[in-house]
Amino acid sequence: MNGRLSEHPLAELIHEISAKSLSGRMQLQHDRIKVAVYFEGGELQYAASNARNLRVREYILQAGIAEAALAGYGQRSDFELVKALSAERVLTSALAEQIQTKQVGDILRLALSWVEGSWDFDPRALLDGAPIANLDTRPLLLEAARRTPAQFAAARFENREEMISVSSTATDFGNVLPAEVFILSRLDRPTVLNDLLAVSGVAESEALVHLYSLVLAGLVQRQNWKYVLGGPVAVRPTAPVKAEPPPPGPVEEERDEIAEAQRFLEQLSHAQTHYDVLDAGREETAEQMKLKYYELARRYHPDRFRRADAALVRRLESAFARVAQAYDTLRDDRLRANYDAKLLARQKAQQLAESAPKPTAPAPEKPAPTTETASEAKTNTA
Repeated sequence: MNGRLSEHPLAELIHEISAKSLSGRMQLQHDRIKVAVYFEGGELQYAASNARNLRVREYILQAGIAEAALAGYGQRSDFELVKALSAERVLTSALAEQIQTKQVGDILRLALSWVEGSWDFDPRALLDGAPIANLDTRPLLLEAARRTPAQFAAARFENREEMISVSSTATDFGNVLPAEVFILSRLDRPTVLNDLLAVSGVAESEALVHLYSLVLAGLVQRQNWKYVLGGPVAVRPTAPVKAEPPPPGPVEEERDEIAEAQRFLEQLSHAQTHYDVLDAGREETAEQMKLKYYELARRYHPDRFRRADAALVRRLESAFARVAQAYDTLRDDRLRANYDAKLLARQKAQQLAESAPKPTAPAPEKPAPTTETASEAKTNTA
């Protein structure tokens, strides 16, 4: 199986290999540079390149191993060289893993950037004895897909009536952009592509690039995808489903959602800081803040309540503007540091105000009698 990268980029091929749990070697070539990427059961196993600066010897030297320590090992492949150096304890297992992870990551970034060149997949070419690489490919696929021209991404979504949903295997939503978080928040249930684009909050061309990125990263699944490597998509085993009562009807479900939204508005009315707004702790990271924002957007974004009372929608719009402001501040390290400094200054000022002695109110003085009052007193005495 082979083709051109201009028609099927490496990011799409890796996505398909993962979806189908394939094993084999993906050989790529761009000009004189060659790259070989090995997979086992859909997982990235190893990668190598003939580019001099991407050979493992260069990484070993950068790690502080002397050139003399590499003498006598001859012209071995990268994989065999690391294997031999580890056996002779020139490299510790931890250092060998660190070197190979960095090398494989750099090779993949290079190959993912190619828009021209050829690819060839051979399911019979296996790399025996190589461990699965300790490398998360999802951030690399996101990074590559985000560079996709809008016209190319749009061409990947020919059927605007296909169903889009959050992937059942997606567990980590870190490294996603705010616009991607917003699209994910619209997918609380499988949604027709046209409907999803209508509520994406950005232009259709931009939304399709974001959606294309989420699909390739395995965070979103779509009904239609033109695979090129053959074979069915792997069916991942799922836990047995326990018998549950029938789900509530649409009316009851809508009432429950409205009641939950009203509880959210009540809770938000008591929030005093951005941390309170997101229901987040001061120690939580920017990635954790992103997950908090995603969950709030998924459950309470005003677009979900357009059929509800107009007054409720207006309150949610105002509330979510506050949520967005809190998220924009806390996800940015500089803005967050400035905000924390203001909170600390406000807290100190409040403590000083509370500890300052309270002034004692003077006793009220009796008013001096007026001329008219004195005159009246004489008359009364007389």
